[in-house]
Amino acid sequence: MAGKFCLILQALEAPATSASPGSSAQMTQKEGKTVFGPVEHPWFDALWRRIVLVAFCAGWTGVEYAFGNITWVYIMAAITAYAAWAYLFNYKGPDDPSRVTRPRMEDDEG
Repeated sequence: MAGKFCLILQALEAPATSASPGSSAQMTQKEGKTVFGPVEHPWFDALWRRIVLVAFCAGWTGVEYAFGNITWVYIMAAITAYAAWAYLFNYKGPDDPSRVTRPRMEDDEG
């Protein structure tokens, strides 16, 4: 058990110089990629779907608050804030020329 743990630590501490170009080890914001990837998806083009998503997250935050689960309130509040920012304020519609969508599974590099 301790041997496996040491191997994991060594892998985490190893420099990422041997990674191939485009791999997650060399992913930067400059390349236009983010941690979660683009949020634009044709299913979310309808405004009402994005509003329902954010409202559901906010409602779930209220449920967690009602049951007194403060840790989950903070987690769900963060998810709600991210969803509101990504899907309501920063969402690029289908007519936006700078829109980037997720690649299909068969088109993905990795």
